[in-house]
Amino acid sequence: MDTESLHGQLASQGYTLHAQFTFREMLEPVREGLQTRNGFRNGFILIIFFFMLITTASVASSLVLKQLSFNGVVYRLFLGVVFTFVLIPLHEWLHGLAFRYYGARDVRYGVVWRYLMFYAVSHLQVLGARQYYRIGLAPFVVVTLGGLITYFFCGPALQLTILSLLSFHTLCCAGDFGLCAYFLKYIDSEPLTFDDAGTGTTYIYLKKYSES
Repeated sequence: MDTESLHGQLASQGYTLHAQFTFREMLEPVREGLQTRNGFRNGFILIIFFFMLITTASVASSLVLKQLSFNGVVYRLFLGVVFTFVLIPLHEWLHGLAFRYYGARDVRYGVVWRYLMFYAVSHLQVLGARQYYRIGLAPFVVVTLGGLITYFFCGPALQLTILSLLSFHTLCCAGDFGLCAYFLKYIDSEPLTFDDAGTGTTYIYLKKYSES
């Protein structure tokens, strides 16, 4: 099936094209989502605050108990940021794995260098909002759970590195949370979306309801 066929199929099901964005323009729906007060937006802010709080507490504890020097603390925090970038391939692969769980056959990966924005898309696969939530947040859930489990088996130095990684990785998931918040904003209109990897375009459809 090609893009035009998908447009026709969705129109026949009572959907209308709400918006389309090139992959370079995807910051627009992310911003809209993060400016919307809903569960995904609020949850993202709370999680960021939580990780920042416990990371700060860990830094203070390490210095007060003399478990790490000041330079050691800075090094461990920096190491967490570096490891986050190392995890980018895993992050995108987890998106791809989630796409395939929902039946995708053509998953593609790329990057918008201008914004250092890495992405995974499923070519011409129509997804509903609830599917998109699971696909969008799969890397956050897996990395966060893995990091928290590992945390309890490590010493103070590695624990601080893990907290730095989880804090920065969560911050880097702003796009995922923002898009989930965007779709939740329009949930009453049963949003659907699909990507055309060939043209680098994302299409978003909303249900049309006839007036009674």
